Amino acid sequence: MEGIVDLDSSGARTARERGVESPRREWRLVERWLVFLFVMSVVTISLLAVTIAALPVR
Repeated sequence: MEGIVDLDSSGARTARERGVESPRREWRLVERWLVFLFVMSVVTISLLAVTIAALPVR
């Protein structure tokens, strides 16, 4: 198509796309940390429960 000039350089377009993607990526990272902390807390509570249950056995 003649006469249509793309005024955005590829660098500006990439920066704009990264700006749109940044919050989504940030929330994915937060979600991963929350899942990790939840799993670690479940493991810790389970180990604590097993330790307390094993105390009278000794």
